[in-house]
Amino acid sequence: MDYHEFRRHFRIGKTVYNLKDGGRDAVSPAKQLLVFMWHISNLESVSETANIFVISPSTAQGCVHTVAKVIANSANKFIKWPDHDRRGFLSGCQKGFPSVQLQIVVDDRMLITDAFVG
Repeated sequence: MDYHEFRRHFRIGKTVYNLKDGGRDAVSPAKQLLVFMWHISNLESVSETANIFVISPSTAQGCVHTVAKVIANSANKFIKWPDHDRRGFLSGCQKGFPSVQLQIVVDDRMLITDAFVG
């Protein structure tokens, strides 16, 4: 994946992450996060995601599971409901086909106050 394609998919420059393709080394947390972000934001199978990152499908599935678990277990540390003086809003989208749904609630300062994936 070239620099521009990487930036278009992940909204950051490729140089931010040091991706090491191939081999049987442990998958870095940074690469696990990219695998997770790619998988939940594209309509591709685990096998297709694995091919993009040059890892096995079981490793790709493990990355997705691990990052999702970390996010779920850490949610209360980073996501807070606003007090009654601050209002939030909810925005949604119906795509018309099966997909991962993400609901994010933000306050008037665009700070995430709640998130749900399901």
